[in-house]
Amino acid sequence: MGKGDIYVLWNNNEPEWEQELEKDKYNRKFRELINKVRTANVDILVLNNEYETSIKEKSTNLLYITPDFFDRYGITGDFSDREIHKLFCTRFVENIETEKVPPAIAGADFRHEYKKGDVVQGDSGERYRIVGFLKKGSYYAVPTQSRNLESMDHALLMPVTVDLSDNASIMEYLRYSQFAVKDRSELLGIEDMNRKLHLMDSYFVSYSSQLQIVQNDILESIILFGGFGSILLIFSMLGISGMIIQLIHDYQYEYGVNLLCGAEIKDIFIRLVFQVSLLIVAGVCMVFLMAGNSLAFWSVFLMAVVCLLLLYFYSWKKLNRETVIISLRSME
Repeated sequence: MGKGDIYVLWNNNEPEWEQELEKDKYNRKFRELINKVRTANVDILVLNNEYETSIKEKSTNLLYITPDFFDRYGITGDFSDREIHKLFCTRFVENIETEKVPPAIAGADFRHEYKKGDVVQGDSGERYRIVGFLKKGSYYAVPTQSRNLESMDHALLMPVTVDLSDNASIMEYLRYSQFAVKDRSELLGIEDMNRKLHLMDSYFVSYSSQLQIVQNDILESIILFGGFGSILLIFSMLGISGMIIQLIHDYQYEYGVNLLCGAEIKDIFIRLVFQVSLLIVAGVCMVFLMAGNSLAFWSVFLMAVVCLLLLYFYSWKKLNRETVIISLRSME
């Protein structure tokens, strides 16, 4: 992989405009642009153009890639680096329909039905020759498309083939290529030519800038939901504290009678805090059943510990300040 940031071509074209660009009159311009890309001082790392087909009535992802795809995602299997760089180099052809059966590396699930050298056929009649199999559990993720990890156990990986006679094929190659450069200025020549030829409404953006936007969005969400959560936390603690105060006040006369009959403060304290503690512990257990061993559970657990400490502190202070006379007079 080249050094520096990774850029992709951000396309602002509407679908209707892309259909206009597919007309034959634009083909010469597209050829000029693709030649500029091929001769530019940039490293084209990966092309990941995903389609879906059906092989033996099973849904299969088709991934068109370059050799760097394997290095970048640490993908291994029963094939060598030499085979990959020989078979998966990007091909530029004049008519893709005249091409031979392309090689393909199959996901681990295909091992049960095929072997090296077998030809598989998709639901549209396309055929692929298996030259190797991926290691079980292989996956990938493309930041510009999805942050989720995609399994390749039932996928076919094929080399990128660009049909120079088809504008749509050239557009897809430009759209899904990833360029590794030290400075964005190295891509300005491609942008300038695209602008002069009046082709796609597009420009290059880096992964780092996209990640910064994602980070800013996440930070805003954290601040927003954190603010609401803090308000709910404050009201919850106030509600629990009010319940404890009200509970002590309602049973103040009963505590006085207990003291008059010889009960000790610690006995009343244990009986008081046991009732409220039981409710809090039951709530924490319910959260654990719903959230499991997660950050949400430990946040609730911490809040419950704080509430219990406040309960014990207030109850002990309140009971030690009360005398038998004050407690009995509370009912007058």
